Formats: sequence, structure tokens, C-alpha cells
Amino acid sequence: MPKKVLFIQPFQFVKKNLSNELLMWFIYLENYLNARINNIVTDVIYLPAENNVSGDFLSINNLKKIHLVLDNAISKLDFNLDNKTYICISGISFDYLGMKLIAEYLQHNFPESIIVSGGYHASSCPNDFIYSNSPFDYVVIGEGESALYHLISNERKKKRIPTIIEGTPFNRLDDLPPLDITLLDKYIDYIRTQARGLSISLSRGCPHNCSYCIEESLAKGKKIKRWRSYTPKRAVQEINTIINYGLNQDIKYYGFLDPCFGYNKNWLNKFLDLYKVDEEVIHHFVETRIDILNEQLISNLQKKKMFQFYGVETFSKRILGIMNKTHNPTNFLNQLENVIAIHKNLEYKCSFGLISNHPGETRETIQESFTYLSNIAEKDNNDLFNFVPILYHLFAKTANYEKLEILNQRYGTKVYFPEWWKDMRTLKLGAFAIRPSSHLSLRDSINLFVEKHLEIDRYKYEKNKKEGFGLFLAKTSILKKQRNELIKFLDENNIEMEEPISTLV
Repeated sequence: MPKKVLFIQPFQFVKKNLSNELLMWFIYLENYLNARINNIVTDVIYLPAENNVSGDFLSINNLKKIHLVLDNAISKLDFNLDNKTYICISGISFDYLGMKLIAEYLQHNFPESIIVSGGYHASSCPNDFIYSNSPFDYVVIGEGESALYHLISNERKKKRIPTIIEGTPFNRLDDLPPLDITLLDKYIDYIRTQARGLSISLSRGCPHNCSYCIEESLAKGKKIKRWRSYTPKRAVQEINTIINYGLNQDIKYYGFLDPCFGYNKNWLNKFLDLYKVDEEVIHHFVETRIDILNEQLISNLQKKKMFQFYGVETFSKRILGIMNKTHNPTNFLNQLENVIAIHKNLEYKCSFGLISNHPGETRETIQESFTYLSNIAEKDNNDLFNFVPILYHLFAKTANYEKLEILNQRYGTKVYFPEWWKDMRTLKLGAFAIRPSSHLSLRDSINLFVEKHLEIDRYKYEKNKKEGFGLFLAKTSILKKQRNELIKFLDENNIEMEEPISTLV
């Protein structure tokens, strides 16, 4: 009798439109298991694509409808769920309540199946899945391929108390089997019409230690390289596989989900030299750092239709230091100037991601950042630079999360909902409910952040008028809606309503 593996991507309760980006975690796991285990059948349920469900529909109080969605998805599988079935559910912290709900449904309706949790939240907070009457049997932390292979090949059984299994990371990604994405066939209509793009990772890990990112914590104590990639030749093979598949389905957009794409300059040069971009591809989305690039690399990235997203995060030297984004903020900002000049010379569009409300933020650091931003906008005569506002949100096991008490003592940072993912009432906005410092309230930080961005966007529109009034209004509306939702959330929870911020200084 074959061993059966079902992968389930959960829905998020916090989004009206659940997903416009197809996640690929189950593809890597399925490929590895198929290459190692002879008698195995696999399938996937990508819940964001089932029945065009939405966040409004999937209210946690509407269990009957949620169960109907699961009933329908399971009824379409080619195999039954029994004691030879391993069901793998993966997600981030925003998915945690969804993962629990799905596992409880499965445990009730298919009690013989083995239920496995994994992903970023399981790796960050494995004990969140271990409690009285937990529906989970195993919790995989770290990279899942080897852990899942050993679990299935050894025919691990049901557990009364969930067992933690740690995956062994791959130092050589070329040891992974070649990419096969035919598991996506059942959701191809969703990919074409909703996701409209496919993404891939050519590397794992990140050598940097930014305070807001989980990558450092996941690597701590492990004897692995902090940045691991396919060889350039194999990387080209992998991206060609996904593009050939996508172009056959009239998909023109592709992305790289690497935590730090192209960190090694020699690797990046070789990859770009070997990669022959198809003329039908519109662009690839790439997120990388300004301090690993030079003029030649940026020019080559442009030729390969890479749309660059730079996670600059802030233009304040003080906050760059607090974030541990760089050990030398002055050099970092000087390199940013070089990158901006290169993009201008090449007439090459890009985006800058900007985080506001990070622990330690003050009115002065916000003003410093937006003064710098305004200067870029004023000199941007060809509308090359797009600014992406990101309100800081706290994830478990990041360096910031591990030192909340120190941040409070040092800056006056206050986190109102440290375990926001555990309660439906705080799931959507609790991660953002953070007073950055004793010199700046959360309310003032939100208002400053939004008003400054609206000011910049209004200036850019009036100056260039290239993006269209409709797009300008849409961006404005989104920012205002985010602010209003968060302020309403603060009001409902009586946050920062007791005393004026001046008494907190």
C-alpha cells in the first residue's frame, strides 16, 4: 500500500483577498519525497484558491462554511485519508489560527491520519502546537525535506503528545532533486487569473543580522553556511523550469523569494551571464540589498528584466544602527547614493521598502528619514523611484522579540500584544501595536508615517503625472485605510488613551 502525503496551504483570516502570490513550499517537499520514496502518492490543497473563498467568508465564527470548503477540497482528492496518510500544514504566524482550525477539523474527521505542522511559525514557536488535546502529531522545525522524509520512511505513527522533529539544512542545494512543478496543475486557473505570477528561491538563509528578521535566529546554533545557493548553472536550470511551465500557461511575471538574492557577487555575475531571459517575460521581482551591488551588476540585472526592490528600511543613521541593518550607516547611505545615481544613469526603475515605527523611532528619526526621501523625490525627474511604506510589525524569535525588555529599558518601546497570533481579536493588527519609544506614541507614529508618505506621493504625482490619477488615489486610499483601521483598533483596546505622550518622556 502506498504512503500518502497531503500538503495543505492554510488561509489567513486577516486578508479579504487571501493570496495573490502562490507559495511554493510544498513543491520542494514533494519533489524531495518523490525522489527518495518509491511507493508514494502526493497531492495539495491550496485553500486560498478553493471556491474563490475570501477573508470575509472565512470568519473564525463561521466554522460550518469553513468545514464545507475543506469537505469539498478533500472530496476531490484521488486518495482517502487514513493511517497511511501524512497531512502537512505550513504557515507563518498570521496562519497560526488557520493551521489549528484545519488540524482540529482533520483530527475530528480523519483521526487515523498523521498531522504535521511546519513552516516559519512552527520553527519559531514549536510549543504553540503542543498543548492538551492538540490535533497535531508532529512539529517540524527548520527545513522540512529531511525531517519529513525520515518521518514517513520510518512510518511514524500517531502521537498522544506532539513530537518535535528538527530538519537538517542542506549546505549544497544542488543535492536537492530538479524542480518539478506539475503538482500545481490543479490550480493553474487560479495562478493565471489571481496570482498572475510564479516565484522561486535560488538560495536559502541570509548572512545579515537585522533585528526585525527571523533568519538569524533560525540559523543560530546550526553548522551551516548563513547563505546557501544552487550553483549558477543549476539555478538557471531551476528558473528555466518554472518559466517554461508558466509561459505555456500565459504567465509573464516571475519572482525570487530569496531572503537575500544574489548575496555573493561572483555567484550573481555567473548566474546573470548564464541566464538567457525569454523575451515573453515581462519582469522578475527581486529583493536584494544595496550594499552588495555595483554598476556592472545593476546593469546586468536590468538587462535580465529584474525589477529591483531594495529593503533600505530607513534613511536615519540612528535607526539603521538600532535595526542592525549595517555596522556603518554612513557607508550604507553613501552606497545608496551610488545605487540611485546608477539607476538614474540607466533609467532603471526600482522600489525602496521603508519601515516606520521600529523600536527606538522618534519624531526626529522619522523627519530625518523623510527629509532624505523628499530629496530623492525632488531629484527624480523620470519617476524612477517608487517608495513602499511598511509599518513595523513584530514576529516571534526575531532579535527584537528576544530582547523586548531591553528595548523597553533602552528606548521605552512597549509591545501591547506580544503573542498577537493566538487571538482572533489581535490577529490582524496586534503585530503592529507597538509604541516605538517613550518619545513617540504609536498614534503619533502612525499619523506621521502616513501623512509624510501621502505628502511624498502627492508631490511625485504632481511632478511627473506618469502613474495616473487613479493609481495615485488608490495608493492614497490604501494608506488612509490602514491608518484608520489601526487607530480604530487602538481605540477599541484603549491603547494610549489614558495619558498624553508628554508624560511618558
